[in-house]
Amino acid sequence: MKARILNLLHLTLRDEEGQSIVEYFAIIAFLAVMIASVFMWTENSLVCAVSHSCSSVTRELDRINIAAHKGQIPK
Repeated sequence: MKARILNLLHLTLRDEEGQSIVEYFAIIAFLAVMIASVFMWTENSLVCAVSHSCSSVTRELDRINIAAHKGQIPK
């Protein structure tokens, strides 16, 4: 009986497939929490940065469009 229990224990410890799944899940969960934390802490500055970038792109496209209608090459 003791040999059978030791053999079963040995087979259980040798099989690492279930352990790998748990490790991957733990890493993914940790990364999700870290990303959520970064977005929560930087929400205002992130929104401002995206808004500023979109405004800059819009201004530049408007400038190019106006120059194109006037027949000028934008600098």
